[in-house]
Amino acid sequence: MTNGKFNNLKDYLRRETRTSLYLSFEEIEDIIGQPLCPSAHKYIQYWNPTKTHTLAVMIYDLGFKIDPDLFSKRIKLIKDI
Repeated sequence: MTNGKFNNLKDYLRRETRTSLYLSFEEIEDIIGQPLCPSAHKYIQYWNPTKTHTLAVMIYDLGFKIDPDLFSKRIKLIKDI
């Protein structure tokens, strides 16, 4: 399952060589070219890969675990190697 609005982020993460990195919500919004939905800023569950959380599923499918920090408005991505 993938959402076309996240294709730029998908391409970005495919090129990523680091095994862990931080992305701020603002950086993610710059990459995808639009704001994240309000739930991304309010609910940690948004970042859990489920049928309704297409962004988290896409990140997970690329081999990353997601550690969200809503206070700092960023996520840590850890490559599953």
